[in-house]
Amino acid sequence: MRMTPIADIIGLSILIAFTFVTTMIAIVSRGAMFYFYEPNKLILALEICMGLYAVMYGVNKIREIVSEGKTHLDSVAKSMHTGDQIPH
Repeated sequence: MRMTPIADIIGLSILIAFTFVTTMIAIVSRGAMFYFYEPNKLILALEICMGLYAVMYGVNKIREIVSEGKTHLDSVAKSMHTGDQIPH
């Protein structure tokens, strides 16, 4: 079994969690958290938008990885049922 998809999912999950927590802290404190507390509302809006985009991108990437894994498992199951060679 290849470990790359598992490592990708773990890494993306950590990145999503960190980004989500940082974005929520910025929302609750009503100030951006770039290196230090920044009360500028434009910077806060940019940080929130970038954080939410990063979370959505990461979740979408995890869905792609999982669906590729399901497709591969489906093709393996089909080949086992028909007696064909297992695809790699």
